[in-house]
Amino acid sequence: EMGPALGINLAEFEFPAYFNYFVFGKRCTLLVDSTEAEDNIRRVFGETLLGPAQFRNHSAPKPNEDEDFDPTYPPAARPNFYKEFYHFRTAEKSTNYQELSIDTLLDFCHFKGGTQHQGHNTTTSS
Repeated sequence: EMGPALGINLAEFEFPAYFNYFVFGKRCTLLVDSTEAEDNIRRVFGETLLGPAQFRNHSAPKPNEDEDFDPTYPPAARPNFYKEFYHFRTAEKSTNYQELSIDTLLDFCHFKGGTQHQGHNTTTSS
């Protein structure tokens, strides 16, 4: 028997998504019941996979946040999170070193009223 009583989270999908992609090179399909659920998952995955939004804005790159450092810590010694996150988003051979996106790992399938609808992403899963 599985479930919350045994401390098993049946809704966990980050590890399976990462494992399927980074080990097997395959995408996962998540079944969701609303666009709102898909948007929430995309928001969380965006942060965990790609890094915080302020460090992935190509039009206004931000190396770090002042509030994350003691005021006496020299700005020149601070890491450049924009460059670091960009490196990891583009270091994947399976994407031909193109920038990773949520759609690189996930497909969304919507179920409403017993019918299936494709999510934001209209590509088919591998």
